[in-house]
Amino acid sequence: MGGGLATGCLHEVIGAAGDGAATGFVAALAAGVAGGRGAILWCLPRPDLYGPGLAAAGLDPARLILATTERAAD
Repeated sequence: MGGGLATGCLHEVIGAAGDGAATGFVAALAAGVAGGRGAILWCLPRPDLYGPGLAAAGLDPARLILATTERAAD
């Protein structure tokens, strides 16, 4: 009951196009997943994440595995 995101699960967060607040929110939550260790699969339609911004939110960009899709619906 420590709060945060459960590990080994799929989580979906949808923000408006270009919504940096949603990305920052997810990055801050993901930073604490698995005690700050392990890989995180991040799916998005375009690889438009900004590494220094993720790091500022506490998420090491090296932990990310990025999966891009043809369509946002995918």
